[in-house]
Amino acid sequence: MKSKGYSELICRGFCKFYKPGKEAIQCGGYSFLRDNLTIGELRYLYKSSQQTRDRLELPGTGSGEHKTLEGLICRKCDFLVDGCDFMDNRSAPPCGGYILVRLLLD
Repeated sequence: MKSKGYSELICRGFCKFYKPGKEAIQCGGYSFLRDNLTIGELRYLYKSSQQTRDRLELPGTGSGEHKTLEGLICRKCDFLVDGCDFMDNRSAPPCGGYILVRLLLD
């Protein structure tokens, strides 16, 4: 189950796929961030990322960095059942959780 504070920052703040009312399922990035960052740390990341997120360069799907993120977060994603256009061929943007994890790495 999602936490309102985490959902506001990760989903509403960064995810182009966000739709209210989907509290029963979460992306792999959401789970990773919830399990590894406090809400305070996530708020700090959110505030500090406002200037950089539009310029964020995402790794290519064949890169080692993407493969690592895929293993850490994407393979554990509740939405992966339907496939992931970002992970498969970059024909869609990544989820908010993926973006935030990338910002952490940068």
